Amino acid sequence: MYMTRKFRLIAAIAVALTAATPIVSAQQLNNVNGGPGIAISGSVDTAQLPKPAKDFIKKHFPGIAIKETDRSFLSGEYDVDLVDGTDLEFNSKGEIIEVEAGRNRVLSSRLLKELLPDKAYKELERRGNINNVETVKKDSRKGYKVELRNVDLDDYRFDIEGVLISIDD
Repeated sequence: MYMTRKFRLIAAIAVALTAATPIVSAQQLNNVNGGPGIAISGSVDTAQLPKPAKDFIKKHFPGIAIKETDRSFLSGEYDVDLVDGTDLEFNSKGEIIEVEAGRNRVLSSRLLKELLPDKAYKELERRGNINNVETVKKDSRKGYKVELRNVDLDDYRFDIEGVLISIDD
């Protein structure tokens, strides 16, 4: 009799746990377009980075190892974290779209000269902020967003030609 009650209790718990566990269908795992379904990004081998991305890292961050590389399956963009804290984002072709200096650092003026249009670079230089840039984000349609470190007005926006559009704090 004791064993029957114990068995019923165990069976009731098992049924309750099974009912509470979400069931994932094969269709959810493989979406209609044949994509990855639930997974939207994941770690990838550095060897899978497009050649332009590898060349960019080699040129601008020589001797700094890659800590982690993730790829967004939806957009095809790559997020690369370097051991010095720098965060890089590349589009699916390996073109740089964002550089963020890590650990309270700023980006080198040499790197900025390559990332920004000449007008934007000169405007930051003229305002005395060329040595305060922590992030550059490029949008091929909207232009550039430049974030500064340790200054009051720290968010500069430039159009695709490098003309200053706005400054925010």
